[in-house]
Amino acid sequence: MMLLAQAQQSTGNGGILAPFVIIFGWIIRAIYNGLAAMGIYNVGLCIILFTIIIYLLMLPLTIKQQKFSKFSAKMNPELKAIQKKYANKKDALEKLNVILSQRELAEKQKQVNSAWREHTKIVRGNPVRVYEGEGFKRKR
Repeated sequence: MMLLAQAQQSTGNGGILAPFVIIFGWIIRAIYNGLAAMGIYNVGLCIILFTIIIYLLMLPLTIKQQKFSKFSAKMNPELKAIQKKYANKKDALEKLNVILSQRELAEKQKQVNSAWREHTKIVRGNPVRVYEGEGFKRKR
């Protein structure tokens, strides 16, 4: 853990990276201490576990970025067509962009609503609703 102390000294008192070094240092130290409690004194394994933890923490942002990328790719041809059609009419272009975005949001809402309807099916002869899928627990 000598490297952690050196990294903290190299950033100085007011360095911009100091908060990150301290937080990541705590995480690495906690992983190392956890492995040491199990009798494993391996810094390489500590770094590998740290990398996996950081990857898992970044996973929601990655998923959100991919969804936005797909959404942008879907919207791009329509926006290009609108821009070509109304090359000199800025106001009309802005209004059409708003309408197009609202249409896409309405389609997404319809998908969410149809998925929700599937979750609330009534079983024949049984008035109890059956919830299936992720996040639902069955209660009797």
